[in-house]
Amino acid sequence: QEWVQDELRMATSSNAKSELLELMSTAIIDYQSVPLWMEYLQLGAQVLESPDKVRALFEEAVQQVGLHVSEGQQVWEAWREWEVGIGEAGPKSERAIAVWVRQLGVPLAGMEESLNQFTSQGGDPKLVQAQYADAKRLLDARREHEQRVTQDPSTLQGWQEYLKCELLFANPSRVQCLYERTLKVFCLLPEMWTEYIRYVLDVLKNPSIAVGVCQRATRNCPLHPELWKLWIDSLTCLLYTSDAADEEDSVDLGGRRIIKKKKREKSTQ
Repeated sequence: QEWVQDELRMATSSNAKSELLELMSTAIIDYQSVPLWMEYLQLGAQVLESPDKVRALFEEAVQQVGLHVSEGQQVWEAWREWEVGIGEAGPKSERAIAVWVRQLGVPLAGMEESLNQFTSQGGDPKLVQAQYADAKRLLDARREHEQRVTQDPSTLQGWQEYLKCELLFANPSRVQCLYERTLKVFCLLPEMWTEYIRYVLDVLKNPSIAVGVCQRATRNCPLHPELWKLWIDSLTCLLYTSDAADEEDSVDLGGRRIIKKKKREKSTQ
């Protein structure tokens, strides 16, 4: 993040900002960071040519870090403020209200204050009553765990107990978010990477995501053989998924497209 801030100070031309935006798109991949995403969104709002592109960037942000219980609210608020800024109706902009309604359905710290702001600015509480109640219930179930890892993030046990709680709720997006938060602190712990990769493979059944996690895991723990084995397993799974087989314009990891081409050539001989 310090590197990004230094680059932002030096990026004065539109070309320099565009190049920096591309660099930042790679920086956000390695570790989940709400502050870095906020820098990315701020720059994207300046550089991207159309409102639709900016909205797509905000959508990606809420998918990646919008479920972060203690910090995710920042991303939703930034999106809402951006919509208010470009809309003619101010806070009553339909798009801004739509973002607010979505936000109030997510268990986030400070959601009580967000609801008060929503109603004080003319929002209809009936629009969010049911989903807010569900989100509040989910937040209450996590509040103790969240306070513990926020106050003492260096204690692994707190994160492990939080993960056990989240796994019981079985919401894949929230489980992924919490694994990413945990690995931001314990990136040198191979057992945590292994647990996360197995979750992605066995529960999510998504080898594409697993390959990306394995790449990050082996960079952090290159001497742990189990991680390399899981990477091979993930690639093997990826090669035989229907999604990989349908990608006609690119060579899949492991050479799937080349393999298929050779098979065709043999069949025509």
